[in-house]
Amino acid sequence: MSGWCIGCELYVRVTKRSRRGVLVSHKGAKWRFRPYGYKKTVPVCPVRSKWRYVLDKKVKLWVNRLPVILTKATLDAFKYKKERFGHWSGAATARTAIHKLRVWQVCGTNELYVGHLGVWKLVVAEGTTLRALCEVPVDRHFYIGRGPLTPKRFRCLKTVCGKIRPRYIQNHSIQLYKVPTRDELG
Repeated sequence: MSGWCIGCELYVRVTKRSRRGVLVSHKGAKWRFRPYGYKKTVPVCPVRSKWRYVLDKKVKLWVNRLPVILTKATLDAFKYKKERFGHWSGAATARTAIHKLRVWQVCGTNELYVGHLGVWKLVVAEGTTLRALCEVPVDRHFYIGRGPLTPKRFRCLKTVCGKIRPRYIQNHSIQLYKVPTRDELG
């Protein structure tokens, strides 16, 4: 599941009751939701509204919400992009915002449903390798992302965390021969 899309089935809190229905349309960050049995649609915000997915898997809700960097215009996950102005080119600095999103973890797996962004993987770094983490992390450094579990191909979700995460340390090859000093060369 790639997150919220038109036709996605949800439970949304509408007038003090949780109603089941589908997402009908969206424009930017504004979504329209039609509960079953209603003729008119209801506006829904993926950040401010109370909602949850309709899943046939057993999931566990994380106690704490995860602060994620999102673009303000569309509320999509922030990605680095290139932009160009005349002869200058560099990284695009999109207008971003930090929102705390709910996280549901599928029991016994490393699959996460991060808010309206969809399915992601939960991994932990052990040296230079990534390993799937199948339980809720408590006082551990973890990464959330998509792709194969290799350090170069795994694409992380941009999150905000108070702790400093360990960096990937590149192993340098051993020296094959002795480098002569200035005195020896002269």
